Amino acid sequence: CNTSFSRKSNLILHLRTHTNEKPFKCTICNMSFKQKSNLVRHSGVHTNEKPFKCSQCLFLDACPDQSGN
Repeated sequence: CNTSFSRKSNLILHLRTHTNEKPFKCTICNMSFKQKSNLVRHSGVHTNEKPFKCSQCLFLDACPDQSGN
């Protein structure tokens, strides 16, 4: 393709869209990712980490009011 980048790191990330290379692998479930940041975010699945709490109630997963209000 004709896409160009000012940084080599961005080009490397972009090239993975063409090759489907996923070099970052979860050591627990073997799921693979194109970017390290996605692997880091995924790791919360295994630790049951839930750092974002509703300020309106005590519910940790989701508020009973799912309407977005």
